[in-house]
Amino acid sequence: MKKFFTLVALAFSAISMSAQESAIYSWQDDFEANNTITFADGAKIQITGNPDKTISKGNKITIDGTEYVSMKVSNGAENTFTAPEGKKVSKATFYSYVNKDAQTDRPAFWKEVAGVTYTVEECGELMCFKDGANPDVRSYTLPEAAASFTFTNSGEQLCYVLVVEFGDGATPTPPSGGLDIDPALPVTFDSWSASFLIKKTDVKAGDKFIFTGEAIEVADWQWGPQVLPKSNADWSDLGEALSLASGTATYTVTEDYAQVINNNGGLRVQGMGCIVTDVAFEPAGDTPSEDEEIVLIEQELIATGWGNQPNILSDGGAELKNLDAKPGDVIRFYIEPIDPAKQWNLEIFEGHWTQKYAAFSNDISYNEDGSVKEDVQIVDLAATPYVSLELTQEMIDKAYQAGGWGGSFLLNGDNTKCTKVTFKRNTGIADSIATLSTTTLNDSRIYNLSGQVVDKNYKGIVICNGKKFLQK
Repeated sequence: MKKFFTLVALAFSAISMSAQESAIYSWQDDFEANNTITFADGAKIQITGNPDKTISKGNKITIDGTEYVSMKVSNGAENTFTAPEGKKVSKATFYSYVNKDAQTDRPAFWKEVAGVTYTVEECGELMCFKDGANPDVRSYTLPEAAASFTFTNSGEQLCYVLVVEFGDGATPTPPSGGLDIDPALPVTFDSWSASFLIKKTDVKAGDKFIFTGEAIEVADWQWGPQVLPKSNADWSDLGEALSLASGTATYTVTEDYAQVINNNGGLRVQGMGCIVTDVAFEPAGDTPSEDEEIVLIEQELIATGWGNQPNILSDGGAELKNLDAKPGDVIRFYIEPIDPAKQWNLEIFEGHWTQKYAAFSNDISYNEDGSVKEDVQIVDLAATPYVSLELTQEMIDKAYQAGGWGGSFLLNGDNTKCTKVTFKRNTGIADSIATLSTTTLNDSRIYNLSGQVVDKNYKGIVICNGKKFLQK
């Protein structure tokens, strides 16, 4: 499969590069068009597919700010690169452009490198047309290090500069996550042309790739250290750029793109302003049974004053998507007052803070007719350790569409903490708390004005099914 990467330094002669030797091969002033070209270090390129064809001079190609004169392939004929004596090639990178002014009906691509053949769908069509300042970059790791390798183009004529890495071909040690990554980590992202491929083709929705790295200085216009998961075939985005400012970033595979990743050789990762030192893989759990309660978050989220709104689910409803949430499924919020002696309030916003919310409280608000205000539910935490929202299609849609800091569901309140958030499939049995759209209670329990459950012997003003009356 193709691979993109950035060269830290380039020179005509071999140089040291991360304990690897690298050399660049381009057209030189003393060359003449010929079937075989011999470079100063003894390396050779020959058109072995047709002895009557010649390699000739192309236009300039810019690599890391330096211009090199390209070489023209003999269209469709096999070429053979032979390394300098005593060296073996482990990797080959082609900086190239299509020798046409615009796209034609003959897609140009590298159809064979080192004995491995590619279709245009697998390799990707070259889309750079006579633009040497912004060449297409394709890199291939040889199946095993060799003193020579072949390469062949297809479609329109290509002009290229070849960069070769020499090595013993030893298999790189994978990172601690045990993933097959090409090239081996660490990878430095100091330009958008750098990338690496995680060769995993059995991913499913909910699987997670956890990137570990650190920031580096690149330019004053960079947006901070980040990685960007992308597809391998058409280079389209798979999601928002992930910040590595904290040292780690997690990408959760979505249902839409799980098959895209599997079909295209794995997950391609681009980036800027960082070094990625490791990638860990965390598989999603098996599809839960109907009776299983799935823990989404297990940490203390404290609402100590109005306006403090911790985001309890990720932006864009990722967890709900990965769980394939359906109407009737239930999200449970395990809550308790910070000081039970005081009144407490909790609001749960769906989709975004401007959207409809449910309020659970022992600080009851009433309408003029004495009924409890809409969406306020009284909860006896001694009897019920959690409050629940039964999902409707509208709620799911809002959660999926939520973006930015708004998140999918938010907590807001006073004297309240949430210790755990869970998800439970709809089993056809009603949960303990009414749905968000319910405006009146129908549980026949009696409450005093402090929200405490009382019995029929209690004397004073009480509330039952949302109505207030005097019990004597």
